[in-house]
Amino acid sequence: MGTRGIYNTSLGLLNRTSLINLDFSAFLKSTNLSISDLSVLPEISTSERIAKISMYVLAILFALILNSLIIIVIIRTKSLRTKFNMYVVNLASVNILVALTCMWLHLVTNLNPTKWPLGPFFCKINTFLQVLVVTACIFTLTVIVLDRFFAVLYPRCLVITQAHQVTLIVLIWISSAALALPRLLYSHFVEYDFAGIHMVLCQVHFPSQDSRKAYITASVVVGYVLPVITMFVLLIVTMIKSAPPKLPALEERRIFDDVKQKAVTMILTVLLVLFVCWSPPQFEKLWDVYRYKGPGAKLPKGIHAMTYAAYYIAYLTSCICPVVYIAFNSCFRHAAWNFLCRRPAIPTTSVLPGEPGPSCSIEDPCPMEPKKKGDDECFSEMSTP
Repeated sequence: MGTRGIYNTSLGLLNRTSLINLDFSAFLKSTNLSISDLSVLPEISTSERIAKISMYVLAILFALILNSLIIIVIIRTKSLRTKFNMYVVNLASVNILVALTCMWLHLVTNLNPTKWPLGPFFCKINTFLQVLVVTACIFTLTVIVLDRFFAVLYPRCLVITQAHQVTLIVLIWISSAALALPRLLYSHFVEYDFAGIHMVLCQVHFPSQDSRKAYITASVVVGYVLPVITMFVLLIVTMIKSAPPKLPALEERRIFDDVKQKAVTMILTVLLVLFVCWSPPQFEKLWDVYRYKGPGAKLPKGIHAMTYAAYYIAYLTSCICPVVYIAFNSCFRHAAWNFLCRRPAIPTTSVLPGEPGPSCSIEDPCPMEPKKKGDDECFSEMSTP
C-alpha cells in the first residue's frame, strides 16, 4: 500500500487497528512530529492573514527590484564588470531566487497549517529549494571573503577565486544542491484524519529518527556554522592586515588602501546581517530535531509565531544585502543613476595608475543628483589588490 493509502484513515479506524496505529506512530517519529505538535496547530485570523500577505508582498517586491537593479547595472556597465562584481551578481541571483521560491512558499504554508494546498510537486521541491538557495548564498559569500583575503595577504593566490570564477560558481551550486538533495528524496505528500480533522501535509519522512538528526546536524554545521566561523576569522585577519600604515604614503596609494578597507567593511556588514538574521532559524532546526517528543511533551507557547518571525526576518536579508552593497559602493550608485536616467556611461581609467582593474564611470550626473565629495572613489576595481 502506498504512503497516501496508509495514512488516509479515519479516527475510528486508528482506534481499532493497531497496525495502522503503529505505522502512524512511526510516521510521526520519522517526520519529527509529535501528537502535541498536531494538537496545537495555530488558527490564522483574517487580520493576521492580511498582515502577513502584505509584509511578504512588500519584501518580495523590494528583493526583486533591488537585486534586479544590481544585476542589470553591473552587466550593462562595462567598468563594473569585474571579477568581484560577478560574485555580487551571483549573490543577487540567489536573493532573487529567495524571493521567487522561499518567501511565497513560507507564506502559503504558514497560512495553511493543517492542509498543504500546493500538491505533491511543490511538496517535493519546497524544502529542497529553501536549503539550496540559502546554502548557495552562504557559499557565495564565503568565496567573496576568501577572494578579499587573498587580495590583501596573498595576491598570487587570487588566481584561485578569479581565474577559475566560473568553475567556483558552478561548484557553489552543485555543492548546495548536494546538501539539499535529501530534502528532495524524502519529502512526502500525505493525507490522514486526526482528531476529526482531515489533514493534508507535506513532511520530510526520513528512514529513521537517527538519520534525520544526522542530516539536520550535518546540514547546519556544513552549510552554515563552519562557513560563518571561517568568514569571520578571515575577515578579522584581513581587516587587521589591511589597516592603513602609520607612515605617510602617496596619495594614490592611500586612496587605494582606503577603498580596499571599505570593501572589506562592506563584506563584514553583509556577514553580520546574515549572521543576525539566519542564526535563529538554523538553531531552531537543531532544537526541533533534538527536543523531547515523548508522552507529556509540549511545545513552548508562541513557538509557531516565533518560528514564522524568525524565517521572515531571515528572508529579509535578500532585501538588506543589496541595500548594503549600494550604500557602500559610490561607483554603483553613479552607474545606477545614469542607467535610471538613461544616460550612456563613458569609459574611464583605473583609480590607481597601473592597476588593470576598471574604475567607476563618472560623468555629469542627472540634475537631481548632486555630486558629493568623495564620490570619485571607486569601489568596483576589487578584482585586483
